[in-house]
Amino acid sequence: MAEVAAYIPSLPQVSFRMAPMDVDEDPPFHDANQFFADADEPEEEIKFDTLLETFKFLASCNKGVGLSSNDVWWFFKLIKHAGFNVDELKNWNTKHAIDKYALEQLGIEKRRYKTEEVEVTGWHKRFKVKFLDPVEALIKMWADPNNREGFVHRAKAVLKNGERVYGAAHTADFWLDGQKGLPEDELVCPIIISSDETVLSGNELVKAWPVYLTFTNIPLARRWLDHGRVLVALLPLPDPDMEPWQRVELFQRAIDIVFKSMWEACRSSLPLTDPFGEVFTVWPKLYSYVADYPEGCRVTSTMQHGSSRPCSVCYVTQENLDDMDPNLNHWRTVECQKWLSTLDQKQREAYSTHAVPSFLWNVNREHEIHEDWGNPYKAIMLDGLHVILIGVWQYILEEVVKGEDIAERNRRHGVLVRDERFSAYKLPPEGRYFKPGANYSGAEHAAMIRVILIIMGDGLLKAPVKMTVLRFFVGWYHKYFRVDEYTENLLQQYIMDTKELVRLLDTNLPRAGHKWKIVKIHGLVHFPDFVRRGGAPGEYSTGLFEHAHTTSCKRPFRASNFRNYDDAIMRTSEMRCALRDLPSVFDDLPARETAIIKAEKHQHPVLTATSTAVTLPHVLEGRKGESTWEALSTQHDPGMTEFPAALALHDIEVDTIHVHTAVALPASDMNEGHYARATTTFHGSPWFSYVSLDSMLLGSPMPDTPPVQYGQLLMLFHVQRRTGRDVEKLPFAYVRLLDVRGEDRETSFLKLVNHRRADTYCVVHIDAILRAEHVVPMFQRTTLRLLNKYAW
Repeated sequence: MAEVAAYIPSLPQVSFRMAPMDVDEDPPFHDANQFFADADEPEEEIKFDTLLETFKFLASCNKGVGLSSNDVWWFFKLIKHAGFNVDELKNWNTKHAIDKYALEQLGIEKRRYKTEEVEVTGWHKRFKVKFLDPVEALIKMWADPNNREGFVHRAKAVLKNGERVYGAAHTADFWLDGQKGLPEDELVCPIIISSDETVLSGNELVKAWPVYLTFTNIPLARRWLDHGRVLVALLPLPDPDMEPWQRVELFQRAIDIVFKSMWEACRSSLPLTDPFGEVFTVWPKLYSYVADYPEGCRVTSTMQHGSSRPCSVCYVTQENLDDMDPNLNHWRTVECQKWLSTLDQKQREAYSTHAVPSFLWNVNREHEIHEDWGNPYKAIMLDGLHVILIGVWQYILEEVVKGEDIAERNRRHGVLVRDERFSAYKLPPEGRYFKPGANYSGAEHAAMIRVILIIMGDGLLKAPVKMTVLRFFVGWYHKYFRVDEYTENLLQQYIMDTKELVRLLDTNLPRAGHKWKIVKIHGLVHFPDFVRRGGAPGEYSTGLFEHAHTTSCKRPFRASNFRNYDDAIMRTSEMRCALRDLPSVFDDLPARETAIIKAEKHQHPVLTATSTAVTLPHVLEGRKGESTWEALSTQHDPGMTEFPAALALHDIEVDTIHVHTAVALPASDMNEGHYARATTTFHGSPWFSYVSLDSMLLGSPMPDTPPVQYGQLLMLFHVQRRTGRDVEKLPFAYVRLLDVRGEDRETSFLKLVNHRRADTYCVVHIDAILRAEHVVPMFQRTTLRLLNKYAW
């Protein structure tokens, strides 16, 4: 370390004035675990032979196959299992041909999924439900070695500063209560079920109704992967002219058939082998049925009365739908169900329940815990983000832009699409932007929430009275729906702030014509119960299964097979399950030492994930014609353009720098080992990696310099310095230092405030990096606030 400190002063800090960065983006909610996942590049010397076979395989395929990267890795496993046969592979020119070959090699040429018929009272037609055995699927997923990382056997209450914290599913009440009284060799497996209609054809005429199964013993980041969830059934779609109660009956009977074996396992337990090879007695229990509002009504046999839509979680009466008093909520219980059955039809309509019994009454009831824990309707945790984005937010937005003409909306749209700050947003297309009544997707709504404060500051919205509602709502949304952990204090604040939000809506926005949206407001009352029971809303978000629709349903569908598309989907689900059970492509290769392991072993940061090498003469002469440096400098603009001035070039004899995109940091008293990344995009979205730095290793600090400083990573690289015959590798980081003023305690955000002034760019040795500060920049007109979204 002394040698490092002696060398650093020869790298002078260069300060210069720059225009402030004005990009604003809130990265995807579930990317935190991936962001800090292993950033090491594959070791080519170990995997070269396998990669060579891969290239041969791809070369033998017709260019029109269009395999995704995920498909390629699945078929790598298949090829290793079946062996190469170039004569068979050379004619692969469609995905259907590849699927057919895979089915033959895996022995799935005959149907293994089950088909049963469903009868509906008073209807002339029988429906078919096709499904895999959910218990068999659960057994295989539990034993899958790929799910070892982050696998949780038992729940554990988490306390911080003496206060209960609700985060991941294993920190919430459902799992904790369920495992009470169980011996050490018996575990609870909280299962998650999700169903939702999805469109398969471009004309929206062909639809499917898939049902997915996963469980919370594996971490959230793995549940969207093929190893962590499975498509277990395709439910029959109801005929358009069926009565509402007949549609509900069709769903209830079909889902009851699919999960009959699972419900039996819930009452009698299963012997399951975990990913580490240990055998436990496991009690599957329904942790959550993930559904949006319409699907929740089907699951719970709840009527939808046009403009006065009911609640699918509790038996609140229609006259109380717009009331925030939680004491008015009549939770669905066995006693309440029996009491409702004694009412006549007119009285029952006030509570909006179908006469069709829900299959949920067969779940979670036979348990020694109190009946409230076993109440299956507690599992209907409606997606809070979906309720907010599609319900309340759309209501506010429509009122704000009401009365604007088409020219004004198009003008605003033109300004936004040309603004580089919003280049990565999934904004609605022209003609629908800010148009009242438009049918936006959840991603489009989320993008609009992220840009709304900026365009208000730019004067693109002109509704001064309604701006109060907008500002309050956006702050409320970020405070309560963009965090990973909740405390009781935060939940109590949520109740008060939500009541204030409803008051602002009542005061500033009319409810005429929007009465049906009030159920969205009522649904907000249940949010604290959802968090206490199941954890943070990301644990039971409908977004978890959006990716599954593409890989499991839309990929097998073709216009030529639309009559038998359900067979193609189920066969593909079987194929993916079989591929998942095959050994990994690299199982027989020696284990590699990751950058985190190296950092832990030597107790200092380690650069990893090499991306490119850049020659210094091109940097010195400012020639941006070279493609590698052109992309690099553009990607890291504006600070990267001044990089040559900040680097002490006279002390380096080798004229090449090797650029990295990540640095592995060893564990310390404050955090576990993790990665920091020097990239401005991650998984296609803007991202900025901030780090804390040891001031003593930044050169010669001034007397009033704080011991820890903060900066943004612009580039990670190493250079080579020759001393005699020895060549020394020197790892550095190019950092934009921030002027930190303190913490804003007015909200729950941990904020680092940077007033826009002359920024400082410098080169520091990577040993000066203490930890990654997992923050998201949120820009205003006068200050830069860094919001700590993910607690360590």
